[in-house]
Amino acid sequence: MSTLFTDNFNRADGSLGSNWTVAPGSPPNVWWTSSTSPSIVSNQADLTPDPSSGYVNSISTSLTSCWAQCTLKSLDTTGGDGGGPALRINTSTGALYYIACQTVGTVVTYVDGSGTFTAKASNATTWAVNDICYMEIQGTSGIVRKGGSGGTQIITFTASELSSGAVGIAGSGNPDTILVDDFSAGDFTSSGDALSGQICL
Repeated sequence: MSTLFTDNFNRADGSLGSNWTVAPGSPPNVWWTSSTSPSIVSNQADLTPDPSSGYVNSISTSLTSCWAQCTLKSLDTTGGDGGGPALRINTSTGALYYIACQTVGTVVTYVDGSGTFTAKASNATTWAVNDICYMEIQGTSGIVRKGGSGGTQIITFTASELSSGAVGIAGSGNPDTILVDDFSAGDFTSSGDALSGQICL
């Protein structure tokens, strides 16, 4: 398991920066648009716009066996939205898998290229501020853990729709504010030092 990219979002409010591509899709999809792009607010990534998504463009965007995690800083409290890591993001269509972390439960969602949202798995596991949400996919097997890569496994799901893609973050809020911090991602085959989003912007 290798870490290929980290980002603590410690920089001025505004866009995520040059290591990130937001509103994925060419052109941006009917649901990911430039007006709903994630941004940096007070040294955290804001996923409140409904919906928001961004992927890391400074490492491979065709990872197969991959993982990502982030620290939750503000969460959905109603069960209608949420945010967290996203995997296998298709940079042409915006299709992806992501975790909607909530104070009332957990939902793993697949979004296809036409904007259809499908719940892949869900349960009543709740999240709180400063929890670390970890997601991985190897082959068609997906896992969500609470507490990082060595944390408690809370959900498994089948990821058969997308075979590879980029890593990043996704979510939506309104009325709740959705914030994440301390993002990291990688794969299970590479080796070497991680690229830092803070240094390379």
